[in-house]
Amino acid sequence: MGGIEYVYWDGARLTPWMKHCLERLDADLRRLFGVHLTLDSSKGIRLNSEQRAIFLDRYRPQSSGSGPFGDVRWWNGVRYVRRSGLGTVAQPGTSNHEIQGSTAAVDLADSGGSGIGTMGSARSNWLRRNAGNYGLVPEGFNFNEAWHYAVPNIFNPVPAGGLSKPEAPPLSAKASTKMTIYARRDDGLVVAIPEGGPTYNYQSAAEYNRHRETVAAVNGQRQKDGQPLVTLPPVLGSIVTMTSERLNDLIRSQGAVLSPAPVVKVEIPDVDVPELNLDEIAKKVNDEADKRARDRLKG
Repeated sequence: MGGIEYVYWDGARLTPWMKHCLERLDADLRRLFGVHLTLDSSKGIRLNSEQRAIFLDRYRPQSSGSGPFGDVRWWNGVRYVRRSGLGTVAQPGTSNHEIQGSTAAVDLADSGGSGIGTMGSARSNWLRRNAGNYGLVPEGFNFNEAWHYAVPNIFNPVPAGGLSKPEAPPLSAKASTKMTIYARRDDGLVVAIPEGGPTYNYQSAAEYNRHRETVAAVNGQRQKDGQPLVTLPPVLGSIVTMTSERLNDLIRSQGAVLSPAPVVKVEIPDVDVPELNLDEIAKKVNDEADKRARDRLKG
């Protein structure tokens, strides 16, 4: 995207007009709710290589079936199925995050729990109603992503004095200052807890490791381009295991939003003995669920 002038907010790549719109929103969030707008390096305009890395991290080629989320997409003549619980991603070249004509996209959050990125929350409902006042379009509500907003007319000129901090691209790569804590629940699930954002559950160790490898690859390219780095998740061995109660306390202390654990689907076997005790059936189902959970972690 040569020739486009970029500015940055918490590492997120924006045009000056986009930053102007978000600064106006930030001022009202502080005035009305006492919170501030938060972004990170993947939530603004993305290069095609970044969109490709994110897409391939969450989707896998699969000739049939719809996967655990019923999300099937075609890209470059190949059928892909989403395997990650981190949310949908548009095929490379089609996402508003890559700039489509004069429209781009941002994924928004704020510094308070259950904020503008949480579907149905007070601030989310407020921003959805008032998005047009800030040059935003709440298109994410069409696909269950309350944090996703389109920004049309991104090349509009900024009024004189409109940008409070007209930042230039960073001269050297640096790690994001936003904190993400990774912990393993007592049932083995790996949970990412971004500061002020939604928690992410990795349904298997293999899924978590693929995500880590993708982040490392993206950072390699961003290092070459002198862009801010995405926080690299720790290796699995360095993640502390804790009880669910302690983990929930940690999530609250981060100002994050608790996301539900993935549902383990277990088929109840046919039982020919009608007098079989229901408690015994429940125990068999729970034992099978525990076994499958352990097998996923080994994978």
